[in-house]
Amino acid sequence: MTKKLTRIINLAAYKNTGQSISMPRRTSGTAPVQRRRLHAPLGLKTNVEVLAAPVLRDKLALNITDGLRAQYDGGPDKNAQFVYANHSLYFATDAFALDTMCHYELVAKRKEMASP
Repeated sequence: MTKKLTRIINLAAYKNTGQSISMPRRTSGTAPVQRRRLHAPLGLKTNVEVLAAPVLRDKLALNITDGLRAQYDGGPDKNAQFVYANHSLYFATDAFALDTMCHYELVAKRKEMASP
């Protein structure tokens, strides 16, 4: 990825992962070898470091979050009990800004659904 690609388009799901959210910063495709580590509590710090590394940051052209159907709880696996129709696609060149916006929306949904 770091040697052969000139541009990266990051596609992420809109869901809760138990510890956090699964948005552009957490997309496992950016560091597939580290998948288990990125789903641990340490994941938030690690994901920031992975995407902030110049070798990836400078190639990351577009971040897309598929929010057509979203999951507000019960992650990291799919859990139909917590899935809802969100009817949104999110596009940004800044993965961190997109994550922040989606995080606040997901927190609001969790509050609406009385999810701890």
